[in-house]
Amino acid sequence: MKNEKFSQLVEQLSQAQTVNPKETKTTITQALLKSGVRLKRRHHHVLWGFVTLAVAICLLTLSGMYVTPVNHVMAQTPIIGNFFAKFDDDLGTIVETNGKTQNLNQTRTSNGMKMTLKTAYVQGKTVAITGTISGVNGAWDDWFDFYIGRGGVKFSQSSADLRKISTGHYRFWLDGTIKGKISKSTIKFPIVFTRFKGHAGRWAFNLRLAPSKVSTQKLTGNITLANGDVKLKLLGIDEYSGGTDLLKVQETQRVSKDDFQLFKIFVNGSHKDYMLANQYPMVLSKKGKQRIVGYRVKELPKRITKITVEPTLSTWEWI
Repeated sequence: MKNEKFSQLVEQLSQAQTVNPKETKTTITQALLKSGVRLKRRHHHVLWGFVTLAVAICLLTLSGMYVTPVNHVMAQTPIIGNFFAKFDDDLGTIVETNGKTQNLNQTRTSNGMKMTLKTAYVQGKTVAITGTISGVNGAWDDWFDFYIGRGGVKFSQSSADLRKISTGHYRFWLDGTIKGKISKSTIKFPIVFTRFKGHAGRWAFNLRLAPSKVSTQKLTGNITLANGDVKLKLLGIDEYSGGTDLLKVQETQRVSKDDFQLFKIFVNGSHKDYMLANQYPMVLSKKGKQRIVGYRVKELPKRITKITVEPTLSTWEWI
């Protein structure tokens, strides 16, 4: 779902139900303690802009089945685009809208089931593939199995999704990363599907994916956060022809186990959040308490004079 749509959901949700962040936080903590989880508080630096939005996300997720206004909002939010938008892949939706995805249209049939890999994209270290399968006679479980041959690309079951189109007909999506350095040449790798919805088969494909063209822009800037617990240094931007960018930041933490990340990114004083939804930070390198992280963002302005970030730092420990 696009960030603008999500903002509308949060705004309408806020109108439908009043929230007390302190009460919500207390309720969550009490629930964790009752479940047997022990919490140790070493430090607790909270950036309240993040906490407020986190509460809104929590309510949207937990209350969607019960609060009538939320159901009404969700029902009126259309899914736009073709393949990637249907799986809430914000990055893929932008690439697809800009006409930079790659048509695969490779079909294999096994045990009466016809599988077609439809489209794919490569943006930096990010790789995604969509496909469909038909002829699935009944569902014995809720998933599909696959493995990747040599080729330097990593997919996992946790970064895959499946949607039903009609009886015996499904659409699926895989999201992965390129191992090692970002490739500038064609990526070649085999992928083999071995089971779908409990039905055994073998659908083998040899893929050749071309990465989006990239240009780089250097940035300079430093900031210290959370009373010196975190130091940030801007390194630069990778600009991809698919219509997205990668903002590279060097992060140095006083305590390496703390969970830190940027939550929102604003440019040149605007109120537009450039952070892509549903995209986790990409760790490009790490050494001790210092790491270089790539944040996948919407296409940034060509001339940047100011970057404002909204981060979160969680220092809770589970013992």
